[in-house]
Amino acid sequence: MSEMDCVELVERVTDCLEEALAPEELMKLLDHLQICKGCDAYFNEVLVTLKVMSHLPAKPLPADLEQNLLAVYRDWAESAVA
Repeated sequence: MSEMDCVELVERVTDCLEEALAPEELMKLLDHLQICKGCDAYFNEVLVTLKVMSHLPAKPLPADLEQNLLAVYRDWAESAVA
């Protein structure tokens, strides 16, 4: 089993938190967290951020702002594909 590097860990954090990693990948991620203080700190920051955000009240966006954000996203997505 090869070791996980920092870039791979960052790419897999979401999958880990969603419990979507294969057991072998989860073990590699946990092993990396044991030896890498930077990644361990990053992982914990993500956990704290999610915990704090889960306590924020959900407020709907004003319709015009939502439409503007969607337009910006669509423009970005189209330019990323091109």
